[in-house]
Order: sequence, then structure tokens, then C-alpha cells
Amino acid sequence: MKTWRAKVGEAAWADLYCVVLSQWTTSVLNQNTIIIKDCMNAAKVATHLIDLPGLETPKDPIFTALDNLARIVQDNIAAEMVFPKDTKVADALKGKEDLLSDEILIQLGGSAATTQSAPTYNTLSEGMCPVRK
Repeated sequence: MKTWRAKVGEAAWADLYCVVLSQWTTSVLNQNTIIIKDCMNAAKVATHLIDLPGLETPKDPIFTALDNLARIVQDNIAAEMVFPKDTKVADALKGKEDLLSDEILIQLGGSAATTQSAPTYNTLSEGMCPVRK
């Protein structure tokens, strides 16, 4: 890691993006994320450390990482272009959460506030359709 950091240079290292490919079961807390997080610019970890959980290791992990990173950057640029004067809305489009999730939960009879932790999508009796329309 030190050799790679020296090769990249401190200025570039501070803006480094890192994509960690992990198994979905350990995507929140895994050894690769823990190690790289400690070596990154602490102020940019939230936006520059990207954990891509999957079911199995991709055949071409470099392509998978670059493809996903390109999609994230593209979405961020699109959000800023669509909402150039409303950074709050533009930033909302950059998040990990599906922006339709709150509305879907409301339509299913839940509340948007339950999305933070383990959500329950069907609060009605089993076998009943939660959509009332």
C-alpha cells in the first residue's frame, strides 16, 4: 500500500476513489473496506470508498469496478446538471438509497421513516395485497 501511495503521489492519493468488491453478506464490515478506509483521506471516505456487494466474484473485477464507478460519476454529474441550483435535491440523487423507496413504502401502507433500518414492507395480514387502489 505504501509503495502504491508513493507511486500515485500524495495529491492524487487524497482524491483517490476506491472500489471494494465484496460478498453481499459482508458488505458492511469486511477486511478490505476496513484496511483501505484507514489509508484513505478521512474527509473523502464517505464519497470515495465504494463497496460493491455481489453474490460471487465477477469474472473481470477491474471492468466491474470501473463500470460501476463510471455509472456513479455519471449519475452524480447528471444530478448536478438537472438540478444546478438545488444542491439538496441534486445530492439526494447521489445517494445509495432508491429515491422511489419512500413512496413505495407509503403506497404499501408503511411509512418512509422505517427505511433506515430493517424495513417491513407488508404490515397487513399475510396474503392481503397492501395496495389499496
